[in-house]
Amino acid sequence: MTEKAQTSPHWDLSNVYPSLESEGFLEAVADLKAQLDDLAGYLANHHIGRLAPEAAVPDDADQLTPTVSGYLDRLNAIMRLYRTLQAYVSSFVTTDSYNNLAKRRLSELEMLGARRRQLEVRFQGWLGSIASALPQILQRPGPPQEHAFFLQEVVEQSQYLMGEAEESLAQELMLSGAAAWRKLQGTVCSQLNVEFQAKDQVERLPITALQNLRRSHPDGELRRRAYQVELAAWESVKEPLAAALNGVKGTVATLNQHRGRADALHQPIDQSRIDRETLETMLGGRVIQGRRLPALVRRDRHRLSDVDRSRCGVDRSRCGVDRSRCGVDRRRRPGLLLGTERLERQVVGIERPLLGLDGPRRARVSRGSVELGQRDVLLLVHRPRGAV
Repeated sequence: MTEKAQTSPHWDLSNVYPSLESEGFLEAVADLKAQLDDLAGYLANHHIGRLAPEAAVPDDADQLTPTVSGYLDRLNAIMRLYRTLQAYVSSFVTTDSYNNLAKRRLSELEMLGARRRQLEVRFQGWLGSIASALPQILQRPGPPQEHAFFLQEVVEQSQYLMGEAEESLAQELMLSGAAAWRKLQGTVCSQLNVEFQAKDQVERLPITALQNLRRSHPDGELRRRAYQVELAAWESVKEPLAAALNGVKGTVATLNQHRGRADALHQPIDQSRIDRETLETMLGGRVIQGRRLPALVRRDRHRLSDVDRSRCGVDRSRCGVDRSRCGVDRRRRPGLLLGTERLERQVVGIERPLLGLDGPRRARVSRGSVELGQRDVLLLVHRPRGAV
């Protein structure tokens, strides 16, 4: 081990477990396996699994509530332990991709995670089958009522499940498929080193150290050279990274097709708990009701005050619009006036570049008439029509 490796800082995680080979860590892994066995037995004893379409749907909320409560209690205990172990092991892997022991422990933990997801799918399919009884279950005090949002979302997403056998197989194959490709991408990126002359000598730097120089070094010329070297470094590993990307997205595309998803964005949108229009608004920045802001500006230029004709660009004598209908408040900066009361995605303000500044600083305007210029950005919120 080099002197630099010996003196570099390391996280102290002994307050969680002494080490990856400590008795406390190994006992925690064994406890996780035991809890998964217990959950599997619980599901089997209570006949929890997706019901056949012709099967009678149980609707006795008094009997179903304790069953759901027992599952939630067991799942919560499993998740607390699993996430503690995952965070502990990941702290080694993400800071040292050469740590083979940590990578082996992570692989063992991922197999337990796949088994956990298989059990979750069984419960999800069952809960989707008895969705008609869920409102009555949630009316009773206890864990189901406390987890109402989670259970309602489980039911909603259950429509995008394959058969139980197919979902179980998909979780097992994920370990050697998409998850393996993600690991390859992480390993290639974390172990990528480049030669770079920062001061008087050439050093071999990790790609992350080079990125830090490119982002924050006070010398602009050095930042430029770091940027060029970084681009060349990524070019040198483009083949394995492209293969990893294709492997991950290919798996996702295939599963989405078999699960009845509309496209590759369907699941991420659901997981983010937003709708597609909101995503398009965030990505487009200036999209409102399917129309982009520049088009609206061009269409409504006649509503600009002729106080600032250099910005408007419209000859008032040729506009042909009744001045009484213009609606421009001449005490305000000229701009585009939008009637926002008809929109479901309501404008709550705008961001406007500060006058005299070419940088990214912006002023927020949220009161008064909504007046937009060519460089203004809408601040939107999605509300039901008629909501205040």
